Amino acid sequence: MEKTNWSVGCALIVILAPLAEIILNLTDTQSYISYRVWIMFLFIPAVFGLLIAIKDFSFKKVYKPPFIMLLIFGAWSIFCAAISDTPFMCFFGFVPMSDCVSVYLSYFAMILIGIMMSESKKSVIILSKVYVILASIFAIFSLIDNGITYQLFANEATNCFHYQGPFYNTNHCGYYLTIALILCGYMIEYLESKREKIVYAICFVLLTNMLILNNTMGSYLAVLLTFFFAVIWSFINRENKVKPASIFLAFIVLSAISLIYTSNVIDNFTSMFSDVSTVIDSSADIEEVASVGSARGGLWKLALQAIKISPIVGFGPQGIGFSAHNMYLQIGMYTGIPGLAMYLAFLVLGVIRLIKLRKEISPITRACAFAVVGYLISGFFGLTVFYTAPYFYIVLGVCLGGCIIERPQGDDALRSF
Repeated sequence: MEKTNWSVGCALIVILAPLAEIILNLTDTQSYISYRVWIMFLFIPAVFGLLIAIKDFSFKKVYKPPFIMLLIFGAWSIFCAAISDTPFMCFFGFVPMSDCVSVYLSYFAMILIGIMMSESKKSVIILSKVYVILASIFAIFSLIDNGITYQLFANEATNCFHYQGPFYNTNHCGYYLTIALILCGYMIEYLESKREKIVYAICFVLLTNMLILNNTMGSYLAVLLTFFFAVIWSFINRENKVKPASIFLAFIVLSAISLIYTSNVIDNFTSMFSDVSTVIDSSADIEEVASVGSARGGLWKLALQAIKISPIVGFGPQGIGFSAHNMYLQIGMYTGIPGLAMYLAFLVLGVIRLIKLRKEISPITRACAFAVVGYLISGFFGLTVFYTAPYFYIVLGVCLGGCIIERPQGDDALRSF
């Protein structure tokens, strides 16, 4: 129980990081967000998480295949960094988009924190509520376009805009909102208290509007598809179909209502269909293809070329001077095709295990699993950033905790919220 309490404390520090950034913005608008958040709200809990795991983590309880694959991927990343042309950069990175081996190690610590936390479903539920409520508070201030909002979120060094909250840019905030919205949807679905359902229904409205105005198409599409997959999942498993269908329909309705005050949704879908037409059009020139996805097509092409140059060991984590704006191509550039295969194998093995245990896992574990799905979908359009990715890896750790063979007995939260 002690390790669970410590892991919960570490996760809480990470969750409160954006709030601390707002407080710091009120006193200092000159410093980069990365220095402050990295040192105080990622590195410190990561170190504590690793120390707790070394002392109390039981490898015997964990379903080993995905965990072993994760360790192999970590070792391969270190090897790729060590033989790269810029080993120091690969191990320690640079701000503000640090994505190096030391950051990978912190992600591993977040996964361990999530696994240890998963032994107390009640703690996971409480932290999920804190995460959703905090994100909703950010949404309230972000939706208020006034001087107070600018003072809370603005940072001269990062040129913040209010629809990105306290994050570095709108895309990063979009990834944060993806997890928050999916967890919020499942709270509405599973919470028994009518009062709490009303509270989280309000949060759902706020977060959906924030996501639409945030205008990150990848994150919006990720949430839409995840809610749709949840409906399909309910049919496949012959479960209650009304609740997930209601969440999906509510998201669609709110998106339609948003057309009254913004054209973001329709503009993004129009742009997406135009991009698809451009890609499949054999007569389209290279420049037209490169311009798709807000110019991501060109970055994806460069990433594929980089992978062709060094297909086995890549260039080492952050060993190449541009971002692919695609999490999977980014890993391929950094660790080569073998590294990407290891990372995907780690995810697939975990998913297969969760599918096999779908009748046994708790609702909160299932909620975290769908949050992981949403983040992985958004990963096709964005990159892993050190101050948003920890949320993903914590919920991923909770999912892996659902793969634990020896489950703790007497946990009242296993079957309900």
